[in-house]
Amino acid sequence: MHLLQTLVLGLYYYKSPSTEKAIKVVLDTVYRMDSLDGTWDDITGTGPKLTTNAEYPCSFTTFNSKVLIANDIDIPKQYAGSGSISNMTVVTGLTQARFIDNWQNYCLMFNCVVSGVDAPTRLYWSAFKDDTSWDAADFHEFGYNDGQEIMYGKPLGGRYVIYKTKSIWVMTFTGNADIPFLVFKTNSPVGLAAPFSVQEIDNGHIFCSWDGLYYFDGLNSYKLSDKLNNTFT
Repeated sequence: MHLLQTLVLGLYYYKSPSTEKAIKVVLDTVYRMDSLDGTWDDITGTGPKLTTNAEYPCSFTTFNSKVLIANDIDIPKQYAGSGSISNMTVVTGLTQARFIDNWQNYCLMFNCVVSGVDAPTRLYWSAFKDDTSWDAADFHEFGYNDGQEIMYGKPLGGRYVIYKTKSIWVMTFTGNADIPFLVFKTNSPVGLAAPFSVQEIDNGHIFCSWDGLYYFDGLNSYKLSDKLNNTFT
């Protein structure tokens, strides 16, 4: 008897004004489940397949009624609720992004490769309410060349938190079309080890750092797992 295992690299609940679906990425193929009816349909179709690599789980977001997918190895993909997936319109020269999200009506891509150059500390933002329009000058470097990479990003109240390997940064919204975001480094002495461990609870984030579990309150991080140090080690 042979046991066939399929590797799921992402699972996402997609809801737009006209539809709701479950989206699943298995190896290089994207599937949808209409109205959660229990049947998975291949939506890769004639669109570009994702590169099969077990080290690259997918990041998802919903923006302009589309589900957007990034996996740190391909040009980010999009699906509009029908038809096949397709490549997103991206910054000129961008060939991959590790994470994709949206905040304050801007689409965000971060930890990217542009024109063959790795930009692990860079975050790009789209035009306002338009994921098809990107300006190569609209980006911010979070601690450029500091030996750390962006590991994850997640909103917290009126701020957007950027987690790096050994530090945490916060982005605030200005409402100014020319300079929509301001960025500052927080007092946190630690960063993030497991990207998808970040969860919001009690007006803060709980996340897994390199030496345990921490709580981030928007300015500083506090260790929660002193009694579990040996387990984490």
